Amino acid sequence: GGCEDCINAALKFVEPLAGEARKRKWLYVLNVLFDTFMTGDLESTADVMNFLSDEKIRSEDAEHDTVYLSIVEVVMLMFTKYPEKASRSALADLIKSALAKNLISKSYLKLRLENYDFMRESGVLPSTGVDAFRKKINFYHTVQQWTQPKYNIIMEENEGYARLLTTLHDFRTLQKRLEQNPNFLHNHLRIMSGTFSLDPNRMLDFILDGLENLAWQQDATEKHSAVLESFLRVIGEHVNGDLIHLMGFKFQFYARTAKNCPPSLYYITCMLIEAGAFSMEDLYGYLSPSDESWKTHTATVYDESRKAARRLGLSVLNADEDTGMVAFSSHLRTGTPVSGTTLTITSAAASVLSFPHSRSPTRAKDDDAKVYTSER
Repeated sequence: GGCEDCINAALKFVEPLAGEARKRKWLYVLNVLFDTFMTGDLESTADVMNFLSDEKIRSEDAEHDTVYLSIVEVVMLMFTKYPEKASRSALADLIKSALAKNLISKSYLKLRLENYDFMRESGVLPSTGVDAFRKKINFYHTVQQWTQPKYNIIMEENEGYARLLTTLHDFRTLQKRLEQNPNFLHNHLRIMSGTFSLDPNRMLDFILDGLENLAWQQDATEKHSAVLESFLRVIGEHVNGDLIHLMGFKFQFYARTAKNCPPSLYYITCMLIEAGAFSMEDLYGYLSPSDESWKTHTATVYDESRKAARRLGLSVLNADEDTGMVAFSSHLRTGTPVSGTTLTITSAAASVLSFPHSRSPTRAKDDDAKVYTSER
């Protein structure tokens, strides 16, 4: 009868509240209950168990999730408040009874309690499992607090990137494997990425280099058509901001270092545009010169052309309408690079997109200036 009265009083005490306020009230109720038990005012552990296992309390926890999670917090408080051996033994017996009735979670107790001997005594840990649990916890804390994070730069994973480069540039072997399994490259890249923790964006950059090497070799796209198709399929899976950024950074690198872009870079750019990986509008912002630089350069070339004409005693007719032609004529005469990557890639795209399998004049190699004829 007394237990029933306590349960009704507790439920009445928390009834007006909800949410976190109700949980705090239950924490107070359980604190009073356990404190009363620890001071010896309750006759036995059974009194506390009768309270916690009552159907009304179970219904309260099922509806509001307020009672049984709070027990662990109160157990921690009692463990600190009563350090005497007899008190802790009584608390351990109470936890054993609660675990036997499935009133509290053993996993939650492992997470919150820190004294291994008390956890073994209360039945949270088996008598032979304390050392293993201690090692597991120490290892976890070591990893979380004392392990230096590894930043995956290329020199740290040189074996993985070396294997990746070998796979991507051995076109003959790759062609044979793709003929046997069309998904070989896709699966192989996934395995290498997981095995060596390779950075996905750097892997994409290497794939673009492999495509550039393949597309630039004479007749390679015909001999290794499966490799070309697999490259484009893998790159197509990265049709997002990363791909356009990588291509844009390649052009910006050559503009920043005042080096001429290799013709092969123009060719694979047009190939990817044709494949729908990105559009010319997406790439335009990365190309040089900018619109403003182009206008300034055109005006400068025009002024220089007019001055040169005056020195020769000539006049420029229809100057306003023919500014572009004068600038271009000056470019042909002096070799001044007025186009940059913008005009070059535009002309290359026009050729490649018109004849997808042709060899564009922009693909002339720098060493011998050889121009491949169209294979229409």
